[in-house]
Amino acid sequence: MHVLVTGASGFIGGHVLRLLTAAGNDVVGFDITDLGPVAASVHDEIRLIHGDVTDPVDVYNAIAATNPERIIHLASLLVPDCRANSRRAFEVNIGGTINVLEAAQANEFDRQMNPRVVMQVGGWDSFQAIEPYLNAPTPDNLLWEIVDTVS
Repeated sequence: MHVLVTGASGFIGGHVLRLLTAAGNDVVGFDITDLGPVAASVHDEIRLIHGDVTDPVDVYNAIAATNPERIIHLASLLVPDCRANSRRAFEVNIGGTINVLEAAQANEFDRQMNPRVVMQVGGWDSFQAIEPYLNAPTPDNLLWEIVDTVS
């Protein structure tokens, strides 16, 4: 399976990259920084696209260039950074999510393939729950209903 992971350099992103590559998936990471220490072991097994989730053009281009079957959206600021700069937190956590959903829609993320955008909102327990959602059945057009709501 071809998977795009936003927030790939973060702690959870690194673990997701390792999980996906170990399962034989073709993985592309998307992040504003280089891979962190958690993902260092898979650096040579993935493709990393440098980009900013708050820049809709960066996000659109990453999705267009990779044509993923799944998108796992993990890019976000942590609580201390959110408290320190609430405007930036909104731009990254909310605006970035909207950019991912709109870019997926604009790239005509193949509805016939039953696409998924999995978003992480939580800690370690939530991370452990991601894998089942990669292949779990979802209602048709769930992604598009979410996009239509935020458009």
